[in-house]
Amino acid sequence: MNFNVDIWGDIVKGIIGIVIAVFLPKRVFLCIRELLRYFFYATVRQWRIAVVAVFGGVGFYYWFPYELITRVYVTGIFCTTLAICFLVELRRFYINLAGEGALIIYGCFSSRDNDYLVVDIDAESINDILQKQCENLSLSNSAFRAKLPALKFVVLPQFLPLLFGYRGTKKFISKFILSNKHISSLYFVRNISDQKLTTLLAFRQENFANPELMREIQNLLNSISKDNKFGVNGVAEISLKLYALVFSQIFLDVLLVNKQYGNVQTMLDESSRLLADVKDLFSVNQAETPGAIQFFNIWKSYIERYRAILLLDQGEFRGAVNYIISSISLNPYYPYFNYDSFRDNYIRRYGIELSYSIQEAADELKEPKDVDFDTARDDISKNIVSKDAEFSYKILLEIIHRDEKKLTHRQVETELIRISHADSATKLAAAEVLKHLPDGSEKVNEIYLGRIDKAVEFLESIVNQDKGFSLMHAKIGALLLMKALQNGSDEDMLVAAERWTLGMHFLTELGLNSKSATSTPGNI
Repeated sequence: MNFNVDIWGDIVKGIIGIVIAVFLPKRVFLCIRELLRYFFYATVRQWRIAVVAVFGGVGFYYWFPYELITRVYVTGIFCTTLAICFLVELRRFYINLAGEGALIIYGCFSSRDNDYLVVDIDAESINDILQKQCENLSLSNSAFRAKLPALKFVVLPQFLPLLFGYRGTKKFISKFILSNKHISSLYFVRNISDQKLTTLLAFRQENFANPELMREIQNLLNSISKDNKFGVNGVAEISLKLYALVFSQIFLDVLLVNKQYGNVQTMLDESSRLLADVKDLFSVNQAETPGAIQFFNIWKSYIERYRAILLLDQGEFRGAVNYIISSISLNPYYPYFNYDSFRDNYIRRYGIELSYSIQEAADELKEPKDVDFDTARDDISKNIVSKDAEFSYKILLEIIHRDEKKLTHRQVETELIRISHADSATKLAAAEVLKHLPDGSEKVNEIYLGRIDKAVEFLESIVNQDKGFSLMHAKIGALLLMKALQNGSDEDMLVAAERWTLGMHFLTELGLNSKSATSTPGNI
């Protein structure tokens, strides 16, 4: 009779198993399966706890005479042991994950219609590639070796993405970014339906000095994901290398401040090699991803810019000139990626800074006879270049101020004139820098009056190319006003006033009140 009962018990268990497998939602079924698997692996990893529990249970079994109580107790020990091992393992995982100052790679998940995330055989294959690449980068890159920052490949317990779902997993990953535990994170979602691999990058823009660069890398990663020539493995590899390229440089400024020139040089060399590797991957796959060539040029410009800063700090001025000119040639819009962004942000940032002094300057110059010309010239010269709008040519100005050799000054002038025919951004760089090069003895603060005509020439060329860059008229008016104040010519002051008024159109573009700008030039 007992035998039959056992048979019927097995039959009932089998039926329940079939019902669960067939009718239970697949996501719930997978979640339970992965949760049980994690319990098992947690017990294996925390084997010391399990061994102590087993010996305790066996000892109690032989020591205590009541079988029912003993069974309950042993069952309780078994369940408690599993729970403790599970919680200890989960806590160990969370502590490792929540370590601050790290770049996190979560690997690849598979999904259908953004429903829930699993790690199937195809995702595991991609993860093997990613994990190997992470290990290689951690060994070959000096920044990652020194954990500045640390590069971590994190394997989430499988039941977590199943439990959270697609959106919940995204929030879970973002949580560590928002709490500043992680600098950034990267993961991939493979769509089972069309086999596309989506690259997801998480970071806080306010934590980066150049958010434009971060947006651009995000756009490029999106373009790579859509390029069929790479395949899913190629998308994963090239995305990881781009990610490492960008984020391995975030402590360069700190190293420069601390004069760790050797480390800076090493990191820049490694970036150049990594950039070359990425370009080779594009070439091998014959990919024509939108924005790729632009990104390569911009990143090369970024490296050249840092080399210029490095040589500047070491007093190697002529080498610094070569590198910063190369940087400006590759990306004259730094820290932006195209001319429109450069111009709009220049107008906005410089214009807002300028607007505060317009009314005061206008009031001072309403009665030219009562104006202290020396004070007026001094005020104008101090504000002729916006501190927030100098960008890369600020390095050239620093070279001019630190190195008084005519040979270096001639090199700056020659190189700026050579590249100034490219576009309006390079012309603006030439106009901003050349007026600080020595020419005669007449100057106001750091601006040589003998250079004003050449600077105006470049600015006029910008206006001719781009009628919408109306702020240039105001800069031209300010430069002409400096000359007029020097020679005391009322006629020249009127000409300067007309250009100033023409340039005030930028105030309406900023949403400011243009009525505050009179027909008289102000403080630019």
